[in-house]
Amino acid sequence: MSLPCRATSGRLRLARRRVSLCVSALCLLLPLLLLLMIPPAQGDHCRLSTNAACNIDVALKDGCEETATSENPNGNLTLLIPADDTESAGSRTTWTLPPSCVDNIIELNIRAPYLESSILEHLLSNNSWRNLQTLTVRGLSGRHEDLHLPWTTFSGLNMAQGLHTLDLANNNIHSIGRSNTDDEEVPQATPHLLRSLRHLDLSGNELTTLDAHTFGPVPNVAALVLRDNRVSCIQAHALILNQLETLDLANNPLEVVDQLAFCEHVSNARTCAPRLHTLITDITNTEPASNANNNNNDDDDDDDDDDADDGPAVNPGFLCRLFSLQYLSMRNTRLATAHHHTKFILEHMTLLQVLNLAGTGIRVLPDAFFPSSSNLTTVDLSFNRLSHLPSSFFSRLSNISVLNLRNNSFASLNVAAVVPSLTRLDISNNQLTCTPNIKHMPNLTTLLLQRHQIATLNLTSLLTSSLTILRASVKRDTTSKAIIAESALLLNTTSSLQTLDLRNVNIAQVTKAFNSTQKRALELKLHNLYLGWRGMHEDNVPMEHVCTLLDPLAKTELGITYTSYSDIAVCDGVSSTAILSHNSNLTTVRIANDLNELDVSDCEQLTTLHVSEGAAVNVLDITGTSVHPNTPLCTSLGTRFLIARRLKSKDWASGSDSVRGVVQTCLGQVKLLDVSNNNWVNRPALIQPDAPSPSLTVLSNAKYRLLNADTALPSRNLPPVLQLAKTRIECNLELSSHDLRSDIDPFVIDTVLAYTYKCTCIRGYKMANAECVQKPSHNVTVIAGSVAAGILLGVVIAVMSRHYRLRTHVNLQKRLLLERDEEVLALKRAWEIDYDELRMIKRVAAGAFGVVFKAEWDTVMVAVKVLQQGVMMFDETTVQEFEKEVDFLQRTRHPNVVRFFGAGTDPNGSPFLVLEFVTMGSLKDLLGQNLAVVLHEVREAWGGEHDEEGEHMTMFDVPGDEVTLVDMTADKATRARALETTSVWDFKLQLLRDVASGMAFIHSLDQLHRDLKSGNVLVSANLRAKITDFGSIRQCLTRKTATLRERSMSVRPDAPYSQKAGMTTMVGEMLTAGVGTPLYMAPEVLLGNEYDFAADVFSFGVLMWEVGMQQTPDLILQEKGPGFRGPMMATLTVLLGEGKRLRYEDAVRNVPEWFKALTALCVSQSRKERPKFSQLVDAFATN
Repeated sequence: MSLPCRATSGRLRLARRRVSLCVSALCLLLPLLLLLMIPPAQGDHCRLSTNAACNIDVALKDGCEETATSENPNGNLTLLIPADDTESAGSRTTWTLPPSCVDNIIELNIRAPYLESSILEHLLSNNSWRNLQTLTVRGLSGRHEDLHLPWTTFSGLNMAQGLHTLDLANNNIHSIGRSNTDDEEVPQATPHLLRSLRHLDLSGNELTTLDAHTFGPVPNVAALVLRDNRVSCIQAHALILNQLETLDLANNPLEVVDQLAFCEHVSNARTCAPRLHTLITDITNTEPASNANNNNNDDDDDDDDDDADDGPAVNPGFLCRLFSLQYLSMRNTRLATAHHHTKFILEHMTLLQVLNLAGTGIRVLPDAFFPSSSNLTTVDLSFNRLSHLPSSFFSRLSNISVLNLRNNSFASLNVAAVVPSLTRLDISNNQLTCTPNIKHMPNLTTLLLQRHQIATLNLTSLLTSSLTILRASVKRDTTSKAIIAESALLLNTTSSLQTLDLRNVNIAQVTKAFNSTQKRALELKLHNLYLGWRGMHEDNVPMEHVCTLLDPLAKTELGITYTSYSDIAVCDGVSSTAILSHNSNLTTVRIANDLNELDVSDCEQLTTLHVSEGAAVNVLDITGTSVHPNTPLCTSLGTRFLIARRLKSKDWASGSDSVRGVVQTCLGQVKLLDVSNNNWVNRPALIQPDAPSPSLTVLSNAKYRLLNADTALPSRNLPPVLQLAKTRIECNLELSSHDLRSDIDPFVIDTVLAYTYKCTCIRGYKMANAECVQKPSHNVTVIAGSVAAGILLGVVIAVMSRHYRLRTHVNLQKRLLLERDEEVLALKRAWEIDYDELRMIKRVAAGAFGVVFKAEWDTVMVAVKVLQQGVMMFDETTVQEFEKEVDFLQRTRHPNVVRFFGAGTDPNGSPFLVLEFVTMGSLKDLLGQNLAVVLHEVREAWGGEHDEEGEHMTMFDVPGDEVTLVDMTADKATRARALETTSVWDFKLQLLRDVASGMAFIHSLDQLHRDLKSGNVLVSANLRAKITDFGSIRQCLTRKTATLRERSMSVRPDAPYSQKAGMTTMVGEMLTAGVGTPLYMAPEVLLGNEYDFAADVFSFGVLMWEVGMQQTPDLILQEKGPGFRGPMMATLTVLLGEGKRLRYEDAVRNVPEWFKALTALCVSQSRKERPKFSQLVDAFATN
């Protein structure tokens, strides 16, 4: 009887299922029916008030769609003019946009790959931009000649009465002013077209000369930005702008500035720029070349010829008429100080408050240099050649609060007049031989005396003054002793001093006096104390004496370096940082309280780190020590970051389970583990445990377990950063999604993301007995003879099977990607970084794909590369190229490739990458500097353990800038490379060797870089070159398909030649050939032919020439001369086809013959003749 019931139940279930399917189908069809009822759109409307760019053709045809909000009721419009439109501009019948694209527009952005001024004039003149307030134009360039931009281009904006900002930055403008048809006899042929304009930005162009006609049509400009041009001459009446308040001329090679540059009439100087309060002429892309310690103090009264030795210098006479200046900065601008105007340039600047004349070559300050009644509060005279100050200096500067005299030639500093307002004095890096007398500086709070030459440093007056910061450290080879009068200790007061730096100064008498005077009343409560010299040990300076100098209630920092201590107990009051590095006799360190950072690196005999129960150290550096594996690493010591390079204890090489346990514990706990430069890291099982299945770690806050297991899997929010440089293994992080059971509710099964490591031996090593051992080398002749037949057979087989394997491989890849699309999205989320986690600090660069910012992420300084949405419109593949960069960096770990942390999307929808911040910038910028000066400064920085401001150097500090991850983990051996580099040429070879090593690694992944150049090579603080900018990366297998696409682009119009364009990465519709930078492109790339790894080698050959000569690698300039006007790509193609190559000039640089020959091989016409990067690495290693 139950059978019919079961049948009935089955029919009911079937009926319910059919009903459910019908409902589902109806739910799917209903939206489609509704969509069919909606009228079709008339076109892809351009949307206002968004960051997306709008194609000009769409705007002309379909208009613009309003998307204004209550916060932004008016529209912002970005118009994109593709290269095809600029070519056919002459045939276009109208440039009139629909009213929806013009009315109520307050901000207009016009962008193009290259844009002629006539097109811009048509666009502005044929539309009524009545409400326009801001206009930004990018891509202005002459087609076949230098661009002269007449002001009549903007005549269509006469009706824009509210236009206050015109941004023409980063174009290719060579001159701006009146039309070429204007009458030469008329002083100002162009009328005042833009009377309402207040802000004009012309930075990053090619301007060379400013004349009387340059700014006539914009008489009311208040802020004028001309930085990063090539302005060398400013003629008379060029800057007659009566409303001008701020003028930025930074990074221009100024040579001639006429005395009447700001004046209309000679007789009335008061009419010269009456509102100008800020003038900047800094040269910020070079370091001051003067060195106080090398200056000759006897040549202060030299004649005019002295300045000629230092190159062109600007006559400062033009400053004499700028009475309203409040801020004047001329850092690194060479001044003709012997000129008779020098002593009067500031005479009438009674309103001046900030003066920066650092690195200007000043040798002597005349008595009348400063005005008698001065408002100056900040004066920077650093990096000059001063040996004394005029007697009236401080009496005239009665309001000065900050004075910087570092890197001059002062032997003493005498202050006769009372200077009540002075709060900061920097006289570091001088030749001081006596302690400065600061009794006339009653409010001085900061005194910097680093690298002085004072044999006996008397601290009596310094410790009892108003000082809060005193830095008086010296070099390690300098003999200096600090003393204090015991009478001062009887003063019943507490010193205001909070920071004391006396590194390499003998302070035995001072600490003994503080701890032996029975009636001592003077109290020191320091927050930061840095001590240490070779003779410092327990007998002459007991640690308890040091601890009495610290404030037990403050967050203190202690540095004890280069001493002879064998046992150090970190003071109980130290809670921030303890720097105990380079103590050669140290064997034991005791920590009683929590510490944020502990640096004991290069304490070679250190074996014991004893931490009290309940205490912990967040960041620990044990590089170069003999610490044992049984130390509680990553649990109580190094709970967040552990740097353990070059460990010397043999117990680490034992291969015991305890060593593996330490590594596994650290990988599960810390955010960063660095075990680079360790020979014992030779077994993949250290990172990847031996098990039937991989050991998974769940990327989640929640706990999960396998479906058939009872033990919960380890979990964490993000994978740790693992550094394995110079070890025998390499590990890749592999992410995958899994169905796991919730540890809280065993009936809940979630699909979650997890990771594991897959480790292998590095190239040149193989597995033997579970270890990576070096592969045996064989005689080349024997190898050649034994495999010759095999090579011939292999070639035949490869030719027959290549097409089949390639097609099968590609199809398989596509199928797997389609099947795992959802999983791929989950994997990408593992690297996702929330924009809110980043603290943007400043913009540091702009590249082909976007803008780079310096930022802070999780206490680490990083570089954030943001893809600009406007750029995305130039080429539909730009986003794909950006994603390729992300995909490539996710699986890349190499010391010569920039480090990848993660990616994300900003609030505007623009994707961004988070990369390591490499402190010294690009190789291109570095080559523009004096490399001998750079090496000298790096040697001093690492050798003296000082940074530029005299701050202590921890594992988080680098000279010149904040740390990156790689800089942070750099051990002292790596830093010592800067000291071991004995010449500029050795330095150059090391950089090229690093680049070749990084490129060999990239090619080993079967990838082409396609845009190798000096601008895409960064240099870290330890002089390590790192390759970056992988937006053009492409797998070698797909190069033929890519070439077909690029070949179709070659029919597009050629870009006009300019050196700036030749050094710029070209993408999307800017391309006329393959991807990359024109002046570095191989011939096959320029022709649009098939290319392979050899194209990168050609680019490296160009880079070799650039590094060797320290000049721009401009083949067109070499062969055609500076006056050439013509197409860039076609000219390069012809020159390379004729066999023309960059030539080494022996008269300029002494370049070895082997280097020239190697360069010639790299830039060979035949791809087969170019060496591989692995061969290049060997070549640099043997020369």
